[in-house]
Amino acid sequence: MFPALMYLRSLAPVRVKTETSFTAEDPWNGNRRTPFTVEAYLKTYKGIAPRGGKKPAGAVFFYGVRSELDGVERMLPSAMSELWSEKRVATEALPRLLKAMEPSLKKSDYGPPIRARMLTVLSWFLWLVMGFLVFMPLLLLSQEMISVPAAFLSTIVMAGIAWLYMYLVFYRRLWRRKRQMQWILAQQ
Repeated sequence: MFPALMYLRSLAPVRVKTETSFTAEDPWNGNRRTPFTVEAYLKTYKGIAPRGGKKPAGAVFFYGVRSELDGVERMLPSAMSELWSEKRVATEALPRLLKAMEPSLKKSDYGPPIRARMLTVLSWFLWLVMGFLVFMPLLLLSQEMISVPAAFLSTIVMAGIAWLYMYLVFYRRLWRRKRQMQWILAQQ
């Protein structure tokens, strides 16, 4: 296995600090009024946390709620974390919304949030690379290295592969996250 992949697999969320505390109904414990805390996590080697709860440059906080009643820490999906950090979701609504979302959540929903600017730059770069690959057969055709049908077929195949790649890498996750955010905002 590649060393970089082994490194990423060994990372785990480590609680860094408590962001806030609040009281709300606990949907996991019979809807009793319970004190909760919102915890900030960083993905790092288990047991290693930055000093003073400070976030290292370029790191992204993950958030979770912890019930004082049972002490269980429940991670928030990235869509909910982003809405909460932008103050578009009330803190007291987090347990109720998380409980309602749990059956439909996937492991990929807990990944780092996709920032719009980062996604735009990265997707334009990849579209540029993919565009070059799509038009490569036409360049080869102009140099008379391949035939017209082969150039046409290659262009169509490369365009399909480029779109499929971009969908699997970016758009599927982005569109799922947007649907989740719309659902969360509609539930308030």
